[in-house]
Amino acid sequence: MSFDELLDETWKLRKITNRISRIDSENFTISIIQFMMLHEMIYFEDSFITRDFCSKYDIGKTFVSMQTTDLLKKDLISSVTSNK
Repeated sequence: MSFDELLDETWKLRKITNRISRIDSENFTISIIQFMMLHEMIYFEDSFITRDFCSKYDIGKTFVSMQTTDLLKKDLISSVTSNK
């Protein structure tokens, strides 16, 4: 498979996964990761700690930070407590 063919196939796969990696409601659309973050924030007694969430799901802190910013913009969370 050539590099161009590989890019084309990757793009097709991304289009498919984007459709199944989002949760749509009447008021907003969130990613599966954002849904998981909200779930942890709401249903667990311990406070949400980015470092622990990243370790648990093996994802980067920068990615979680971007998702948190998006949740703030959508008014789904009201504040973020720093780990520092």
